Amino acid sequence: MSAASGRGVFDGNVRVGQAAQKTDAQQLSRNLLLVPRATVNVKPNLQIIADDVKCSHGCAVSDLEEDQMFYFRYVVLQQAFACQSAACRHMQLIHGMIAHLAKSLTLWVV
Repeated sequence: MSAASGRGVFDGNVRVGQAAQKTDAQQLSRNLLLVPRATVNVKPNLQIIADDVKCSHGCAVSDLEEDQMFYFRYVVLQQAFACQSAACRHMQLIHGMIAHLAKSLTLWVV
């Protein structure tokens, strides 16, 4: 999320080596621009050396559409709360993805 004249940068890199056959990897960057002057630069990158993998990458950059802002402003919340509510939902989504990822990770100690 970027506010005011904020600037966000996502430079993601997933490298799948030769020994990582059957890898299933996804990389996704979701960005919410809260004001017109905010910017986000996104560069997802996949480096795949292995033959038998399933990998994807992508990004989404969006601001609040007029109908979304109208709904928040006049039906649910006052204008000052509209962006905060959308930002909170965005952060909850990120938190959920991190929690899911943390549950599926196995740490190897050598």
